[in-house]
Amino acid sequence: MDKENGVFMDDNIFKIDVGIGLADSELASYCYSDEDKKLTIRIRTWNTKIIAFEFSDFILFLDRGSQDITEFCRNANEIDLFKEALVKTYEKIP
Repeated sequence: MDKENGVFMDDNIFKIDVGIGLADSELASYCYSDEDKKLTIRIRTWNTKIIAFEFSDFILFLDRGSQDITEFCRNANEIDLFKEALVKTYEKIP
């Protein structure tokens, strides 16, 4: 992966470059719009700036009570969680 799109932290975790360091950041809010089918997550950074991430066409969002944020990552190997998302979303898994 190139630095423009992100960096692999290990074999399964992919750090997403958001253009600003997220160390000492916290979850400010999140909101799902049923009308637009979009999820917006707002993070308050160490210098009080708000970064908003917008997701569309997602199949599962879990809030596991984490308020402190240091990185924004994608786990490429979360098989059980992905299966759970498919089961909750589809009657018959595609």
